[in-house]
Amino acid sequence: MKFQRGMFAESWHILRRIMLYAALVIVVEYLILKIFAFFRIGSDYLVVVACIRFLLWSFLAYVAHTEILLPRERDRAEDYLRFFGFALRSFGLAFIVFLPVGVLFIVIYTAFQNRGDSHLQSLILLVLVPTILILLPLTFCLLGTILPAYVVGRGRGIRAALSRGRRQLLWTLGRFVAALGVVFLFSNVIVSGGLFVIQLISDVVFGRDLPYPVLLFAALVKSAAQAYAVALVAVILSRAYLRDSVASS
Repeated sequence: MKFQRGMFAESWHILRRIMLYAALVIVVEYLILKIFAFFRIGSDYLVVVACIRFLLWSFLAYVAHTEILLPRERDRAEDYLRFFGFALRSFGLAFIVFLPVGVLFIVIYTAFQNRGDSHLQSLILLVLVPTILILLPLTFCLLGTILPAYVVGRGRGIRAALSRGRRQLLWTLGRFVAALGVVFLFSNVIVSGGLFVIQLISDVVFGRDLPYPVLLFAALVKSAAQAYAVALVAVILSRAYLRDSVASS
């Protein structure tokens, strides 16, 4: 498990190399959300916002993969042109995860919509959250090497990715779960939990909400954790691809 101990350090090294891109993604995402909030653009455009944010983080994932897999001396302009193929493959992986989740949501909502909002919400959470937690790592561990394969330009097909995924499943799955577990613990338990405690103290002691700079800082920390998670996933998938390439040669 030497790599599992070192993957956090390697991911941090990759994140430092792509820090400017990560900052750009975080700032652009923040500005887009602020623009939509300022003009009070309604829920009809939530899908548009989600797609824009998905493209932004896919771009960061692509940059992370190129830093790991490609030589530094290369045509960067060609990198940017090839990004959209990477984004399409990323969208395909997300589609595989969320299509059954969407179907389950429709089935549950249709069958239990007369049971009351609280009951319906609890049922949706109890079913959909475990489904996502199962499908997300399995999909990326079985098919995720299609992303580094596209960057390198070898073994780019779905069947090739599935064969690699089956051979490297245990190796990849353990690291994927450990990596995202650590990021989730930091981002949602420590940061969000700490923010909740500070909010309670502010309400009780000062009788007011948290100042905007505190909320902004917490949001930036969570975005930074998300950028680190992107680097972690890129490292894991790239190493799984390279590991299988060496074993198959």
